[in-house]
Amino acid sequence: MDNILAYEYISYMRNQSVVLLVLIITLSCFWCLSSSLRRAHADILTNAVTQRIGNYNIYMKTVPPNPIAGQNTRILFEISTVNGEQLIDQPIAINITKEGVREETTHPVFVPYGHYIHEFVFKQPGLYALDINILNDPDTGENITFTFPVRIYDLFGEYFALSPYSSSSLPIGYTILILTAASAAVIVVVSIKMRNKERRRKAFHHSGTA
Repeated sequence: MDNILAYEYISYMRNQSVVLLVLIITLSCFWCLSSSLRRAHADILTNAVTQRIGNYNIYMKTVPPNPIAGQNTRILFEISTVNGEQLIDQPIAINITKEGVREETTHPVFVPYGHYIHEFVFKQPGLYALDINILNDPDTGENITFTFPVRIYDLFGEYFALSPYSSSSLPIGYTILILTAASAAVIVVVSIKMRNKERRRKAFHHSGTA
């Protein structure tokens, strides 16, 4: 009788360990998702795309990093000189085109303290061209155009796309798939072992009462 109780206690503890393992994997999925959302709202200078023309640097990034068609996208950028001085009240204009077709052209706007946020809803997935035009350059009196490619994704494609600012990070979609597959594999293996152990327990129980 003592052997049967000991066996049942060991089986109970193993079942608890399986539940704990599945819980840890599930929490890991939520942590990966939340960390991805936190990265999407990072500071503008973190992992921004940079271009330099003449005496100007422009840092640009989008929020989210992989924009989705039909949803609002925030375009953040900073304009500074090569010496690191931020431009104050510099007039600019923004053009957004797709395959040569103009989607939006803004009126001249003034960039306060070198920072500006522009919001836009990209209608379709695909590759767009974002032109940031510095109007009436104080040094030359001419316009200077910075062109950034912006790829727009459909709803599900965004989760499997590499970040344009950090190609070393694994897309959240692949991370969830890997963790889900690992959880399923653990559950299957443990279920088979538990079934086999239950059969052995019953056989042991019958032999102990014989």
